[in-house]
Amino acid sequence: MDRAAIDTVEAALLSHRVGTEFDAVVLAGPRQNGHTTKAGAARSTIQIAEPAVTGYCVGNLQPGTVVRVKPVAADIARRTVQFVPAGPTPTGS
Repeated sequence: MDRAAIDTVEAALLSHRVGTEFDAVVLAGPRQNGHTTKAGAARSTIQIAEPAVTGYCVGNLQPGTVVRVKPVAADIARRTVQFVPAGPTPTGS
């Protein structure tokens, strides 16, 4: 499936859930090649399970850890979802 189509579906799935908290697994931390936001903040790759969405979360997060995140924007036209950390790591992680 084309990445643009996947990005569109992910944004649509979260468009009505902006501000909702989710548990997420950190897939990758910021890369040395400038994997940052336009404002220069580090961002890490995360994945939430339900709905199954992979995206970027602001922060220098440790790969393999479980974090609490929330989408602060989901733009279907631009095919983007922006996550920020939402709170402490869930217990049992």
